[in-house]
Amino acid sequence: MSSFGFVRAMGGDRMPKRFNGRMMEPSRLLLGAFLAVGALACASTLADTEGIGRTLQDVRVERDGDATVVHLVGIEEPVFTAYRQQDPERLTVDLASVQPAELREPLAVYDGLVEEVSVAPFSQGTGEGSTRVELTFAALADYVVEPTSDGLAIRVSPVTGMAEMPRLEAEELAGQLSSDVDTEMARAAAGPASKLVAVDVKKMAGGVVLQLRADGAIESAGSFTLEAPDRLVIDLPGLVSDVDRDQIAVGAPQAERLRIGQHDGMVRVVVDGGSAANGFEGRRVVPMGDGLVVALGSGAAFDVALDEMLEASPWMGQPEDRTVAEAKAAAWEVPAAPAPSGSWTELATVQGVEFDAQPERDRITVVADRPLEYVVHQPDADTVVVSVPGARLQPRLDPRIAPEPGGPVSLVTAFEQPEMAVPEVRIVVERAPGLEPEVTRQGSLMVIEFPRKGGVAQTPPVVASLPAGSDAQLAAVPVASDAPAAIAPAGATLAMPAAPKVERAGAAAPASLEPPAAISLLQEGGLVDGKQYTGRRISLDFKDIEMADVLRLVADVSDLNVIAGDEVKGKVTIRLVDVPWDQALDVILLTKGLGFMRVGNVLRIAPGDLLKKEEEARLQERRALEQLEDLVVKLQPVNYATALEIQAMVKQLLTPRGTVQTDKRTNTLIIKDIPSVVDEATALVKAVDTQTPQVMIEAKIVEASLDFSREFGVVWGFGVQPLNDPFDASSGLRQPGGSLWTTNTNSANNASFINPLTAGPTALFNIAGYVLDEKLNLNLQLQAAEVNGDGKVISSPRLVTLDNNKATIEQGVSIPFQTFENGDAQLEFVDAVLKLDVTPHITADRSIIMKIVVSRNAPDDSVFTLTGSPAIAKNQVNTETLVKDGQTLVIGGIYVVDKSERQSSVPYLGDIPLIGALFRSNEISDSRKELLIFVTPRVVQQVQSAS
Repeated sequence: MSSFGFVRAMGGDRMPKRFNGRMMEPSRLLLGAFLAVGALACASTLADTEGIGRTLQDVRVERDGDATVVHLVGIEEPVFTAYRQQDPERLTVDLASVQPAELREPLAVYDGLVEEVSVAPFSQGTGEGSTRVELTFAALADYVVEPTSDGLAIRVSPVTGMAEMPRLEAEELAGQLSSDVDTEMARAAAGPASKLVAVDVKKMAGGVVLQLRADGAIESAGSFTLEAPDRLVIDLPGLVSDVDRDQIAVGAPQAERLRIGQHDGMVRVVVDGGSAANGFEGRRVVPMGDGLVVALGSGAAFDVALDEMLEASPWMGQPEDRTVAEAKAAAWEVPAAPAPSGSWTELATVQGVEFDAQPERDRITVVADRPLEYVVHQPDADTVVVSVPGARLQPRLDPRIAPEPGGPVSLVTAFEQPEMAVPEVRIVVERAPGLEPEVTRQGSLMVIEFPRKGGVAQTPPVVASLPAGSDAQLAAVPVASDAPAAIAPAGATLAMPAAPKVERAGAAAPASLEPPAAISLLQEGGLVDGKQYTGRRISLDFKDIEMADVLRLVADVSDLNVIAGDEVKGKVTIRLVDVPWDQALDVILLTKGLGFMRVGNVLRIAPGDLLKKEEEARLQERRALEQLEDLVVKLQPVNYATALEIQAMVKQLLTPRGTVQTDKRTNTLIIKDIPSVVDEATALVKAVDTQTPQVMIEAKIVEASLDFSREFGVVWGFGVQPLNDPFDASSGLRQPGGSLWTTNTNSANNASFINPLTAGPTALFNIAGYVLDEKLNLNLQLQAAEVNGDGKVISSPRLVTLDNNKATIEQGVSIPFQTFENGDAQLEFVDAVLKLDVTPHITADRSIIMKIVVSRNAPDDSVFTLTGSPAIAKNQVNTETLVKDGQTLVIGGIYVVDKSERQSSVPYLGDIPLIGALFRSNEISDSRKELLIFVTPRVVQQVQSAS
């Protein structure tokens, strides 16, 4: 009869294992169980076991030479899981769907190899009971689990020559590396990394590459991002830092600097984001033989440069096409029969498993010393298993990664599958239901990606269930403040908690974890809407546990003293995952109708009705004392507020015996009541009676004007020469009755054609000449003018006012004008003023909300009025704004452009081609006006005077 199982080591220090069990026939394997990730990070084996004996009848121990053999009797076709644990050294064997015949005390052996053997039932979360057999070792030992005709036999033998095994296997592995790998890389591949030795920063076009160099291959690593500010966190478990600096400047848009810290046996590298938005999106974390490569950047140039750098590494090759793994049937599918053992003369070595949580996907990277062949199985909707035939895990490598909850992956484990003719490594991933993996290879790297499409993987339980009626002592395992604190019975297996999420990194210790937060509780317990829970997070999974045991557990986790009376009794069944301990306590106490009261560091647990009665009694006693307590009188001056306004608020605090009066002359409150109430009223007055802040508002009204005009015209004149001789002024004037004129003239031009002149005539030149003879005179005068004007008016009113009070300032003149009504003349005035109205309000963040009215009214002579009084040009802004203290805001602006072109001419003559230009005049004008209003509020800093 054949059986099926696997052996997997857990913990820190691991030793190589031998597998001597018989291999399963293919027919039995098809009917066997498939592997899944169980509640405590060990692989659970599920099988159809109906109709088969499932009771552990007896446990026998015997010596076989220098070995100790433990026989588990009464199990047919056992389905088991075996794994090693430390502190103390022990072997745990889980028997699926097996119940013990009876519970007994641990079996004492103490033969130098095995100290004792214990048997206890436990639940795997599937509703089916199982049995856990635990062997406690006296020293480091080797073990083999093999089926027998009536159950299982566990052979424990002393370790012989095992100390040299890792070194010999490492040397053999180094000899198998290809010749083109340099000596340093070969040494790195010879064993897992133990320390981080250097960090190299390489800037490229479009990004930056960070190389985390170690003294070997990094077996497991996890990364995630934090926000506000942006940070990329990379955890390297099992490593120590040998880097001489804890901060390294990067100076790239994607990353500003890099910080290195150590905590609880791991190195944490924190990369602070740079100026680029979303600098960590699309990051690539590539495992190498001597560390990790973190690539931050994008663009074709960056991708080419990164590929060239990675091609030089023997760990990289040409990437294959990405394929989505096909879904398998519900039962485990057996891969094709492996090739003869001769084709696997060189086995691949899996040297590490890395996990990287990115915004778009969760990525699992498997690092090996050569390309891997793989087969993907999906035994159920929540589990993906990647089988790697012809491979083995590197000695001491036992990767188990529990990512942060809320993503598509909740657990990653890797182990060597026993009882296989060809060694095989299996990677088991707990995923979101039905989420398809994307598996690719690139050289010696295998990448398994799960896109973030909204599905969330179920978080595996982190605590084993306590058997019903068990009196096992409870032990609390403290962890970081933000991580779950696992609580388990003695001897139970505790899964590793998820990597704690760091909310912020301090400047003094850039990569260290935050210390546990201080406990902050209400004086009285109970479930209240909106109550903030700040206790350390824990997970509980118990059935029918005594209340006294739960309270002892709370005392251990909270570091508080707990007192409970005889009224606190009974049993509860609990399953809480990753909740604050104070919230768990509230829920548990509510279930039993209990409550708690905290006095200092002591928690008193009692029935809720009893606590309520005690509180009512205290209140009644307090009221009775208030009626008997002496009254005191206090004079409380009010400095800034009005005593009458505060009097109404003080009255609400007084007892029925108390009174409050106001002295208006001194603005003082006279309070009479018991001392405690008088103190409360005084505190209220001091809190309310504060200086009202003041605001200074400065407004600038800027008016700019630009004027331009150009005019061009011609003056024609035609007349008679008055002199007898035009070239001799002494010849005298012509006398009337001459041959040409019958009248005398003393005007140089008594007939003229005058084209309209410019507004400011300026003669450029005059031309005069005789027409026909010396008696007729012709004049021509060319006139032109150009005017440029530039003006600016700046008005800057300022005022200071109290918060929430309106202030007004104005400056200008009142212009009188006369009006007539019913025949009576009246004199009225129109204001032409600059006016500023403002009502400020100071907010809590020192911003200022203002209701503003700014107006500037000025006389405008350019507008014609019938009465002759000047018109009023109005400019006004009415708005409400929000601005920071001291900032300047443009609240309004008016821009006016006035352009005109005008032409005048002499009728008919101005229309003659060419010479008609001499009988035309042109005028061009361009006027521009601009009005801007600026406002700058400032909170006036006032000095508080001591009272």
